[in-house]
Amino acid sequence: MSETTTHKEVQLGRAGAAFAVIGVICIAITAIMAIGHGDTDAAKAATASTLQSYLFAVVMFMSLTLGCFGLSILQHVIQGKWGLPILRIWEAGGHIRNLALMAALFVPVLLGAHYLYPWARPDQVAHDSVLTQRAAYLNWPFLLARFALYFLIWGWYAYNMRKSVIRQEVTGKFREQQFRANFASPGLVLLVLSVTFAYTDWVMAIDPHWYSTMYGVWFVVGMALGAMSLGTLIICLNADREPYKQIMTPAMTRDFGNFTLTLIMLWGYTNLSQYLIIWNGNIPETTTYLVNRSLGHWSYLSFVLVVGQFFIPFFALLSPTNKAQPKRLAMIAAWILVMRVLDHFHVIEPFYRTEMSVNLADILSFLGVGGLWGALFCMNIKRHPLLPTYDARLLETPEHAH
Repeated sequence: MSETTTHKEVQLGRAGAAFAVIGVICIAITAIMAIGHGDTDAAKAATASTLQSYLFAVVMFMSLTLGCFGLSILQHVIQGKWGLPILRIWEAGGHIRNLALMAALFVPVLLGAHYLYPWARPDQVAHDSVLTQRAAYLNWPFLLARFALYFLIWGWYAYNMRKSVIRQEVTGKFREQQFRANFASPGLVLLVLSVTFAYTDWVMAIDPHWYSTMYGVWFVVGMALGAMSLGTLIICLNADREPYKQIMTPAMTRDFGNFTLTLIMLWGYTNLSQYLIIWNGNIPETTTYLVNRSLGHWSYLSFVLVVGQFFIPFFALLSPTNKAQPKRLAMIAAWILVMRVLDHFHVIEPFYRTEMSVNLADILSFLGVGGLWGALFCMNIKRHPLLPTYDARLLETPEHAH
C-alpha cells in the first residue's frame, strides 16, 4: 500500500511541476500579447482581444475554485459519508492558496477594465443614460471594495475551515467536526449571495443594459457541477490505486453519479428558466443575450451545449451500469468538464465577438491560468492524506454497498 501511495505522490509532484511550467510560460506570452506594441488603434484592439480571452480563462477557473470551495462547505454541513472520499479534492481546489491565486490573476482584469467594461470608460458613461443611472453601483471605489470583500469572506471561511480540519487530524476530537457544521451553515448563504454579486460585477456588467434574475443560482449550479466532475474524474481514474482501492464500491460511485445527475438537471432547469423568462418578457434589454448567441456560428455552440451538457450526460447517468463502473463514470465526468469550459466560453465571448472563433490568446490564457491553478492544486492535495483520517466512517464504506 505504501509503495502504491508513494508512487502516486511522485506522479502528483511531477504533474504539479509540469503544470507550473506550462502556466508560467503561457501567462508570460499572454502578458506580452496584452501589453501591445504602441498606442495605435490596432495595438489597442490587440490588447482588448487578449484581455477578453484572459477574462474567460480567469472566470472559468474562478468558478472551479468556488465550486470546490462550496462543495467542501456543503460536505462539512451535511457530513455525508459518501462525500468523504472526494472531500480532500474539493478542499485542495477551494484552498485559500487557490483563492489568493485567483485574486492575483484578477489584477490584469481590473487594470484593463476599460477594455472590457463600458462602465469603466467615462466617455461612454457620459453618453449612456443606463450607465449614468448605474454609476452609483458601477464605479471604481465601490467595485474595488466589493472585490476585496468577496475574497476576504471566501478566504476567511477557507482558512478557518482548513485550520479546523488540521486540528481534528491531530487531535481526533469530534467537536471540530461539529464546529465546522455550525460555522459552514451560514457560509453557504454567504457564498450564494457573494457569488451572485461577484459574477454580476465580473460577467453581467460586460453588457450593462442586460440583466438576469437567474444569474446567481445559474453560476452556483455550474460551479458545483464542474467541481463534482473534477473530483469524480480524479477518484474514478485512480479507483484501483490506494488509498481509494480499499474503500471504493459500486454503491459509492453510484452516489457520485446520482449527485452529478442532480446537478445536471439543476443546470438544465436554471438555463431553461432563464430562457423562458427572457422569451416571455420580450424586453429588448434582456433579449440581447439570446440574440448575441444566435448570430454567426454561436448558435451551433448553443446547440452543442444543450445536447452535450444536458442530454448526453443526463441519459448516460440514468444507467446504473455507467454509474457503477469507475472507468465509464470517469469518461462522463471528463465530458462534463469539457462542456463546462465551452459553457464559460459561450457565456463570456459573445459579448465581444459577433462571430464564433477561437484564437491563440484563448488557448494561451486557458493554459496559463489553468497551469498555475493545477500546480497549486497538486501542491495542496499532497500536503495531507487523500482520505480524512479523523472520520471512522470510511472504514464502514465497503458495507455501504449492501
